[in-house]
Amino acid sequence: MRVFFDDFRRNFFKDFYPNRREAKQLSRIMDTDIHLNDDGSYTVYVDMPGFKKENIKLNYGNGILTIFAERTKDSQKKNNHHVVSEERSSGEYRRSYQIGDIDPSKIKASLEEGILKIDLPILNGENNTDIKIN
Repeated sequence: MRVFFDDFRRNFFKDFYPNRREAKQLSRIMDTDIHLNDDGSYTVYVDMPGFKKENIKLNYGNGILTIFAERTKDSQKKNNHHVVSEERSSGEYRRSYQIGDIDPSKIKASLEEGILKIDLPILNGENNTDIKIN
């Protein structure tokens, strides 16, 4: 039985990531810290190395914050030189976080030195609704 579970753990993500190098690269993209501030708001810090501001899109709806990002590879051949080794990843990336009670009209985001900072203010009390229990 133990052999079964060891094999299962070893091969579970095999279909998701073609090789270990790619899995390692993807794990470094969009590493996230979410802080709960004293006023009840949230600040989200997301590692976005190599991404340009214009290639990042944010969406908040139904209590879910979603980050879409795209990074493209440089030309394979420049100045008559060929790529010998290539470890930097490219492609489209998406990550979602369930964070409720946020005022979408007051969300602010900035990108500085590869770190995306998102301020998520809480809804004011007047926007909440009392729910009657039947």
